[in-house]
Amino acid sequence: MKTDKTNLLSVLRLELHDNGKKYLMWTLILIGALAAITCFAAITSYHQYNPSYERYSTNDPLYNFEHVTFWMGIIILGCIGASLIFAPLKSKGGAISNLMLPATQLDKYLSRWIIFVPAFIAIYYICFQIVDIGRYLILYSLLDNHTYLHLFGFNVFGMETTGVCMTLSLSLFGQSLFVLGSAVWPRHGYLYTALSAFGIIAVCSIAAGLYYSFLINSTMEFYKSGFTLNDTAMLWTVVILAFLGTLVNYTLAYFRYREIEIVQRW
Repeated sequence: MKTDKTNLLSVLRLELHDNGKKYLMWTLILIGALAAITCFAAITSYHQYNPSYERYSTNDPLYNFEHVTFWMGIIILGCIGASLIFAPLKSKGGAISNLMLPATQLDKYLSRWIIFVPAFIAIYYICFQIVDIGRYLILYSLLDNHTYLHLFGFNVFGMETTGVCMTLSLSLFGQSLFVLGSAVWPRHGYLYTALSAFGIIAVCSIAAGLYYSFLINSTMEFYKSGFTLNDTAMLWTVVILAFLGTLVNYTLAYFRYREIEIVQRW
């Protein structure tokens, strides 16, 4: 399970060269979709703007909408993109091309992981900022009152550091689940993974509810003594567990990818 930096970069360059137009088209579609959503929200929000509302004196009317859209896009689009990481293996031609590529299995795996996970998050953030700058410039030229008009920049995250870390870690965990699902189910992996994830969430929610109910009614001494876990500790616990789960999922996905490639060789 070794890789070489030079070979990895070569595989990454080849992947971008072969599919660069497709990735560029996806990026332009993403910018167009974000621009359309933002324009619709801006028309609705600024049309209802009332300067007498105190909350509009310092905050942009799109403040909450931008935060929700940003995180929902990362989570939903990130999971959809992650489910496509093994898309070339679905067809016979793609599988043969993958086998003929002179690189280790780890290099092939990491090259596509870099494109569909960290690169996606970076490109999505850049696209969101481009759309936000365009919104600001257009509205600045159209509106007379600019006191409530702001560029969001890093404020688009909309929460404190612990909240950002928790949301991002859960997003990465979700992406890792869909990468694993794509390896386990080469066809319709997104659908099967989504159904499995909903099932797991339902079971965990029921278990958490039962456990919470048990704690409420418990007569254990440590609970009677007022033992509690503060919010910050709980948040970082979730971050650590999500990080460990992400590593496990990506490791399982890699070994499943190796099995698929070994079977295809025969």
